[in-house]
Amino acid sequence: MTLRPWRPLALLLMLHAAPATSQPAPVHFPAFDCARAASPVEKTICGDADLAAADRRMAVLYEALLAKQADRTDRTALRREQRRWLRDVRNRCADYDCLVAAYQTRNAELHRRNRTPRQLPPWPTAPLIERPIARIDDTRAERRLDLRSAVPRRLQLELHVDPDDHLDWTLPGPRVLLECTDPGHRDGYAPDFRHQAMAYGVEFTPVWRALAAAGEESTDPAVAERTSPQRAYGFILLELELGRDLPLDQDIRCMAVFTEWLLERPSTLYLVDAAGR
Repeated sequence: MTLRPWRPLALLLMLHAAPATSQPAPVHFPAFDCARAASPVEKTICGDADLAAADRRMAVLYEALLAKQADRTDRTALRREQRRWLRDVRNRCADYDCLVAAYQTRNAELHRRNRTPRQLPPWPTAPLIERPIARIDDTRAERRLDLRSAVPRRLQLELHVDPDDHLDWTLPGPRVLLECTDPGHRDGYAPDFRHQAMAYGVEFTPVWRALAAAGEESTDPAVAERTSPQRAYGFILLELELGRDLPLDQDIRCMAVFTEWLLERPSTLYLVDAAGR
């Protein structure tokens, strides 16, 4: 069995994990290795639980935002921006209050940018799967998501929701697990193939998706978001590739499991070609 997280899980799990250490001195758990802490700033962070938690939060938000960048130029620019912040803001702090303020400001900015939706065109082809969901109360499994393809395809799982539903998550956010296997396999026997992918809310890409030609819609995205009935708000949850993650010319049955979600209003789950990103 292959588990393919959309992004590495270790960084996300740092938000909840407690460090295992045999050292008598209190050692907290930021995103960097405290054993290699050299500067006064790094040592201060390693010695304070709140600052260590703020550093973990920043690392998760930064990695999530980095993964959402469309191309290498954008990723390079964000890396440079982060290095400048470390050098010119955080590492110039001379006291605890300065570090607290620096992390609060940076984390708020990274959070805002992670939650800023992308304006996307209509899908280039009709969805392979469209599944209405009445509500999700903590946990829900959508079964029998069946597909087949003779050619390699990059697909994405996209969930359209009511933007006024419960979407103000605590990091790392709700989770979605996609498991795909051959529909004929029996319990107790190894399947011919199996693919799993998992992502947390902080990794989801928020989108406003055009569902038809823009027509006479406003060219101002902020206006179009509020006024167009032909746009849908949602999230790109994760991706998979037929021909790499799953075989071609075979029936495939998937199941999407949602955990730690609360959606009281109807939503719709789609499996679509990823070319419309």
